[in-house]
Amino acid sequence: MKRLAISLLVLILAAAGGAALLPGPDDGHYSHVSVGSFHSCGIRKDGSAVCWGSTHKGALDVPAGNYRQISAGYFCGCGVRTDGSAVCWGDWNSQLPLKAPTGEFRQVTVDFSHACGIRADGTLVCWGENEYGGGDAPEGAFVDVQLETYFTCGLLKSGIISCWGHAETIKSIVSITDGPYVTMDVGPFHVCGLRADGVLRCSGIQMAAAGEELPGRFIDVSVGHAYLCAVRSDHALICRGYGVGESLKGVFTPVKSDDGPSSEFVPAGTFASVDAGTYHLCAVRTDGTVSCWGGNKHCQSELPSFLGSVAPGIRDFLCERLAR
Repeated sequence: MKRLAISLLVLILAAAGGAALLPGPDDGHYSHVSVGSFHSCGIRKDGSAVCWGSTHKGALDVPAGNYRQISAGYFCGCGVRTDGSAVCWGDWNSQLPLKAPTGEFRQVTVDFSHACGIRADGTLVCWGENEYGGGDAPEGAFVDVQLETYFTCGLLKSGIISCWGHAETIKSIVSITDGPYVTMDVGPFHVCGLRADGVLRCSGIQMAAAGEELPGRFIDVSVGHAYLCAVRSDHALICRGYGVGESLKGVFTPVKSDDGPSSEFVPAGTFASVDAGTYHLCAVRTDGTVSCWGGNKHCQSELPSFLGSVAPGIRDFLCERLAR
């Protein structure tokens, strides 16, 4: 009923000229989705990129072009175009410039106040704030890099996961052995690595399975604030820990289950990938469609054409009403 009322209000505003319509994303098919603090970004099958959610500080203003990788951060984003150039937009919690370095990149990742990128030769470069040492990029050839506010972790070509930054936080993340790993992800308190044989290992604190091998074989993993979601080899999506309850309101409640939350917390379908954030998460199905759930105050979980695209101020007002 609430959704219907807001939909009617959008139509009335548009018809009355009270809302300037902006080019809006369609629900479409996506190859990749990234979750930020209050917005989400995705790459469509045709290579174009779009963001939805909070309009604050230009978080949704993705530069034109075709992309092969994208990362949503704190009211900002960065991406790698198909020509290898890196570009960033929006604003972050730093007085230092967000602008990406020149050169050819494989990956860029941005968070609260710093960003890191892997160049074409595998070397790592970071920019932004470095109060806790997360920007002290080590030497070596990297294939993946993931950020948190207080630290950074990278996956070396050798399959070893290396973390650096805030000393006390790093101590709480017990080193993951039994590699090598082919991909990884980090949360504020833990890190997970995925091996080529599909074995998933996680380590840290505030997680039910810290340091233990999770059952099954997996093809993707993403770590949230105090929870994780992973896609199994049969493309089923499972989540465990804290933070996946009350799917439309973003209220983080404990979920106690051997295999993750009950089906009411996870959208139906078969999935290819998942990206988890502090307040919400998104997953890409095998057919390219996307579902997002969790916190929705800024419509960051409303993928993504529900509001059409009304003027930013009116859109934010409507999203706040929807989240109540």
